[in-house]
Amino acid sequence: MPKNKWIRRLGAVLLMFTCFGFALHRLFPSTMINATNAGKVQLGMTSIEVFAILGGPPRDEATGPIEYDDAPGVEAPRYAGRIEQRRLFESSLSDERGDRIGVGRVWTSDTAYVCVSFDLGDFVRSVQVNNVHRVQNGLWDSIRSLVERLDPLR
Repeated sequence: MPKNKWIRRLGAVLLMFTCFGFALHRLFPSTMINATNAGKVQLGMTSIEVFAILGGPPRDEATGPIEYDDAPGVEAPRYAGRIEQRRLFESSLSDERGDRIGVGRVWTSDTAYVCVSFDLGDFVRSVQVNNVHRVQNGLWDSIRSLVERLDPLR
């Protein structure tokens, strides 16, 4: 019996550290999507170089609603669900005649909203960085947001 008791205690300690680590990550998420890294993106870079700087393909790493720092009250656009994610994060760019001239890609975090336009050769045409901040919301909104993020059908 003493051996079984030690295994339970060890399991409880491991579970406690796992929960603590998860909570710490949720409270203080680390992301490569920030204004400093976005400032490293230069005209003429390839999409692979941009992906390396911003930590991967276009995505939304914001942990809740965000709004622009220079326009309080104006909520920054975010995807409504995983199905619509690709459509928002990769939009086709056209000229006045309607000819396709490139693609726009968006990276979002709690501190930055980064839009990068690529030409048809997949080279950077323009970069736009907006500083944003997380909108504080209530406990119920936080729980609903977490459930929506974990739902595989969205």
